[in-house]
Amino acid sequence: MPAATQASAFGAATRADRRFRAAMMAARPRAGRPVYPSQAFAGSGVQVQAVRDFVAGSFAGHPAAADAVLVASELAANAIMHSASGQDGGLFMVHLTQAGADFLAVMITDQGGPGEPHDVQAGPDAESGRGLAVVGSLTSCLTWFGDDHQRSVLAVVPAAPPAPDSGPACPDEEGKRSC
Repeated sequence: MPAATQASAFGAATRADRRFRAAMMAARPRAGRPVYPSQAFAGSGVQVQAVRDFVAGSFAGHPAAADAVLVASELAANAIMHSASGQDGGLFMVHLTQAGADFLAVMITDQGGPGEPHDVQAGPDAESGRGLAVVGSLTSCLTWFGDDHQRSVLAVVPAAPPAPDSGPACPDEEGKRSC
């Protein structure tokens, strides 16, 4: 990816993140008000541990923190493996929200790529192909939006494990579980 395109994409994401935070936080965080941390990461496999650390630190003490760390780790790995973010000079953003005592939200925004996220039927000896299934089992909502140039995946992680019959019984026609 040309450096000018990368800088432009990163600048747009940073400006959007600042506008989002400003709108959501008004002037500054106050006690009892939610916090919306975001951070950019290089599109390299070594950054997955940095994502885990960022999520664990941001959600420390929340009952869904461990599940949110696993969800963010899987989604970050997918962004690196299946989008332009994993190419030389690629970036992805991690956005976090604590939606009260009962839910955490993790959103990964990458630089897009061909195709949509989808489940893979991994064989018993396969070393990959289970990430979205793991994420789906830990979330009450899993959806995505975007295109070949930018895609965001949003996962809502409940403090209590989702009941097997809670939420939509099956994914919609695109494989998403609507929020």
